[in-house]
Amino acid sequence: MKKCDCCQDREATIRVTGDWEEWLCLRCYNEEVSNELDVTLATMPEELAVKDYAGVRRSIHVHQRLHSNGIFLEAVEDIAFGYEFAVHGELDCQQAELFQKLVEKVKSGVSKRYTKV
Repeated sequence: MKKCDCCQDREATIRVTGDWEEWLCLRCYNEEVSNELDVTLATMPEELAVKDYAGVRRSIHVHQRLHSNGIFLEAVEDIAFGYEFAVHGELDCQQAELFQKLVEKVKSGVSKRYTKV
């Protein structure tokens, strides 16, 4: 596991290149982009717990990514072939509404059975 060049604490998952190369964790990456764009990310829950169509409890991790073209929220189940959902909002969007949109998308998605046995 490669450590973040900025905080030296968390796993680096983002490679930034330019005149130099830097490996950052998601939190440090968001902080750098936030400072450049003068946009503050709202605090959101990092995990959701929802029940799927069969009543099985699913643990979904929420990731925020700030880019120059908007705010991306991803909800990813941390298992092989798990559920994945995403929403995008403009930089000036209401982030609480964007999060609610993601929650609704997750609930709708896990409530349906997509394959037949």
